Amino acid sequence: DGFVNMMNEKAAEIGCTNTHFTNPNGLHDAEHYTTCRDLALIAKYYFSYEYLASLAREPSCEFVATPTQKDSFKLNTKNMLVKGKKYEYEYLVGSKTRYTSDARQTLVSAAKKDGMELICVIMKEESPYQFEDTVALFNYGFENFKKVNIAEHAEDGNVLSTGFFSVGQDIFGSNRSILTIDPSAYVVLPKNGDFADVEYDLSYNEEGSTNQVAKISYLYHGNPVGVANLSMNADHAVLFEEFNKDDPSKKEEEGTSEGASD
Repeated sequence: DGFVNMMNEKAAEIGCTNTHFTNPNGLHDAEHYTTCRDLALIAKYYFSYEYLASLAREPSCEFVATPTQKDSFKLNTKNMLVKGKKYEYEYLVGSKTRYTSDARQTLVSAAKKDGMELICVIMKEESPYQFEDTVALFNYGFENFKKVNIAEHAEDGNVLSTGFFSVGQDIFGSNRSILTIDPSAYVVLPKNGDFADVEYDLSYNEEGSTNQVAKISYLYHGNPVGVANLSMNADHAVLFEEFNKDDPSKKEEEGTSEGASD
C-alpha cells in the first residue's frame, strides 16, 4: 500500500490528472485507471532515464540463480518492436507492452529521429495492431513534423524580439537583451509550419529563488508545441553590490558616514 501511495504521488507530481493506482502490477481493478495523455507523461518521465530505456528495448533477459531464487532461466520479450522481432523499429528508444482481458493490448513506446523524440500510446487494441499502429504513428510524426530551436529564431516572433526586455545601450556600450532564452528549448511544428506563426504566453516566476524569470509557452494554431525558460542574461545581471565589493574606500565610507539609516 505504501508503494502504491508513492506511485500516485509521483503520477500527480509529473502532471497526471486522471490516473489512480490501486496496485503495482496493473491487474484489473475498477479504481485502477489512467489515460493516453497520462501514460504519455509517465513514459516521458521513464524514458528520460537511459538505463530504464535500455531495459525497455532488450529482446531478452537472463535471470541467474540466487540464494532466494534457485533457478537460472531466460525470458524473451513479447514486444515485436525491439531488435530482431517482426516489427523492429530502428528509431526505438524503448517500449512496454501490457495486456489484461479487460484492458486488452496496451503499448507505450518512445522513438527518436533527427533529434526529435516522440511518444506513442496505444490502448484497447488487438494484436498485432498495437505494433502496426505504433509504427504507422511514429512514421507519420517523423515525416510530417520538425523540431525547431527557439533561440535560433529570435527574429521570427520570439518574445525577445519585441524589444520589451532590452535595456538599450548601457554604460558598457552593449545593447543586448537583459534576458535570455534556454538555448536547448524547441518547438515541434508541421513540416510546412513557420515559426513566425507561433504565438506565445508568458508566465512569471513568482518564487524569486532562481535566475529563471519566466516560462514561455508556445502555441501553434492554439495547440501547445513547446516551452522555454526565460532567465536573466548572466552577462548583464550585475548586482549593485558587485561594484563595491573590491573597493576598500567605498566600504570605509559606508561604515563611517553619519546620518545613515536602515
